[in-house]
Parts: sequence; C-alpha cells; structure tokens
Amino acid sequence: MEQTRRRTPRGTLNKPMILAAAAAVIAEQGAEAMTMRLVATRLGVDPMALYRHFGNKADLLAASVEDAYEQVPMPEAGGIEGFQQLVRGLYRVFVIDRPGLLDPTLRVSTDRSLAIMDRMLAFLAEAGLPVRTAVALVGNVNRFLIGCAAMQRQPGDWEGSAEFWAQGKALLAADPARYPALWAAIGEAPVFSQEDVLESWFEVTLGSFR
Repeated sequence: MEQTRRRTPRGTLNKPMILAAAAAVIAEQGAEAMTMRLVATRLGVDPMALYRHFGNKADLLAASVEDAYEQVPMPEAGGIEGFQQLVRGLYRVFVIDRPGLLDPTLRVSTDRSLAIMDRMLAFLAEAGLPVRTAVALVGNVNRFLIGCAAMQRQPGDWEGSAEFWAQGKALLAADPARYPALWAAIGEAPVFSQEDVLESWFEVTLGSFR
C-alpha cells in the first residue's frame, strides 16, 4: 500500500524543500525516472506549484546536481592530502548520500562542479604530477565514483559481498587447481564497508605519489 505523505502547508513551499524531495525521489528511482509529478506527490502539492520555482524537469535536475556539489566541502589542505579530502567529500555526497545524481547520462556541468575539478587538478599539480597524469587521475576518480554510485543503488548492501565470496569459494572448492590464483586469494578476500572501498582505492591508486 502506498504511504500517505504529509501535505506541505500552502504558502510554505520553497526551493530547498523541492530539492530535498527531488533528491529523495532520485535516490529511490533514478534521475531519468524523476518527474515533477513524483516530486510534487512526495511534497503533497499540486505539480503546478513546482513550476513557480523551476521551469521544467531539466531545470530541477540541474539545480539538484548543483545543490549536491554545494554540499562538498573545499579542503583546507593542499597537495595529495587536499585531493584525497576532496574525493572523500565527493564520495560522501554522490555515493552514500545522493547516488542517483551521479549519472553520466545527465551531462550536467555547473560552476561548482567545474570549481571542484579545477581544485583537484591544482592539488595534483602542487603534488608534482604532470598534467597528463593529473587529468588521467581525475578521469579515474569520475569513473570510480560513477561505478560506486551505480552499485550503491542496487538492492542489498556492501557487506553483502561476504555472501558473494562464500558462493565463489564453494564453486572453486570442487576444483581449486583450475583457478589457482583465485583460490589462493579468495580465502583472504576482505569484506569492504563503503569507507573501506574508498580508502583501498586511494592505497592502490595514490600509493606511488604519497
């Protein structure tokens, strides 16, 4: 049975309320599935009420992406440390809090997203990385975050990887010699939390630059 949502009192609707509702809808159903009507239903208002604040779905999506980037704090540190802090902020917002907004099909660039990319490149330049390497690393960050966000939106949780490894081990046990490297590794395979995934990525990707 569909949950009855509390109606928004007349005259109190504002942009932050709409953005919060849109973020919730996007987290549940994805950016493409989000509509003005779904957001209005969540708020308990007539869809036309939203158009007083946003011209259409595209405007609301762009504002939602911009609002998400505004939640990413700019680091005070510099170099590799500043780069890591910035990536942690992006991970917290776009993977854990608002995974549906990190959708490459949206193709939304904002002043804030460009400022964050500029800062990442500046941090890597400060750390002594060549421009080509820095650009490749920033692209690697984007792909990593998009992949993590896509996994986060799937049913289940990160800790469910324990079941995945258990199933794999049971299959391999019938003939360990067929995949010897995998059999040797599977017994040591860790179960990653969300935070562990990011820190492991840092260790592998940035190890030579620290």
